[in-house]
Amino acid sequence: MSKEKTSEKDPTLLEYENLIEELMKENETLKNRIVDLEEQNKLYKDIADSIEQVPESKEAKKPAKLFKRTKKKEEIKPSIEKEKVVETHAEKAKAFKAHVDKTKEAILDSQIFKDSYTPSLATHTIIEGPSRRECPVCGNVRHGSIQEIVDKTHIILDYPRMYGKKLKCGQCGQEWRVRSAE
Repeated sequence: MSKEKTSEKDPTLLEYENLIEELMKENETLKNRIVDLEEQNKLYKDIADSIEQVPESKEAKKPAKLFKRTKKKEEIKPSIEKEKVVETHAEKAKAFKAHVDKTKEAILDSQIFKDSYTPSLATHTIIEGPSRRECPVCGNVRHGSIQEIVDKTHIILDYPRMYGKKLKCGQCGQEWRVRSAE
């Protein structure tokens, strides 16, 4: 009887054993898949963290907006009073300009600017030389001994401040300035 029972249960028992083996294999593949998915999830998290860090640095580089946009409702329309104010300012500006022109002419006509004072050097006088690089006194033409110096008595421009040049002989010490053809 026991053999009969085992033989009767044998086909179902084999089915169950096969089912158990299949489930064990499936369980093992699922465990492997879980491990793979966890690794993939970790990679995605790392990528997401790096992406989140990039915009922070980009935001730091972006300048802050200095002006905010105005909406159409907030746009300012010129009024008649403002136009009148602009006209009065224009009239005042014309009157002021005429006053400035008159005072400018009066200052130019005054004696202050008519006399020009040119300070002279203490020991040497400035002599116009026949050649740019030839000493008018000793005739030295060696370029190494003739020096070019800034002449602060000869102002070319007030702003930016620019001065003329003068030449100094290394042998005799004579200083001169060559005038350009004016």
